Amino acid sequence: MSDSRLEDDTQPYSAPTTTQTRTLEQKRALLRRALQQSPNDPRLLATLRETLTPSIIARAAERGVFIAYARADEIFAFELDNDLRECGVRVWMDAIDIAPQADWRRAVVSALHDCGVLLMVLSPAAVEDNDVVNEWQYFNNAGKVIVPVLVEACDFSRFRLAVDVFDFSRDKRSALLQLTRLLKGE
Repeated sequence: MSDSRLEDDTQPYSAPTTTQTRTLEQKRALLRRALQQSPNDPRLLATLRETLTPSIIARAAERGVFIAYARADEIFAFELDNDLRECGVRVWMDAIDIAPQADWRRAVVSALHDCGVLLMVLSPAAVEDNDVVNEWQYFNNAGKVIVPVLVEACDFSRFRLAVDVFDFSRDKRSALLQLTRLLKGE
């Protein structure tokens, strides 16, 4: 199925249907599986990147943005959550959005299912954190959008991320501005 609204960033915004969203997610999931078998195939990577244009990422962000982070990075994650909310981005963060009486695991699984974008906070602690890896794995297997946010230098090559990294370790203000523009489609 071809939909020029999903392929051409110059067309006016029109919300994708549930079917179009699922089709894109299925295509990304298929491409990511293929890249596991052929990680150096430039055609596969280029095709995956075509499913991750700024307008497509912004549309996915309308469903919600899940912040995956290690507890060692929670201060950064809290600040990122606050900054993005102030800019009008619909963010989900476990420590903020799970009610005290709620079933923690069920709430996380529900948010993983509902959100369209995963902000993966990268640091030495995060790349070793089981929860962060599991949340990445869920989004990766589901073909959802994964946006890397670097808070501290680390080796994250095993995650094979197709979206460019937003480097908060060097210039937080500039990285936040660029990230916000991407998520809001500006």
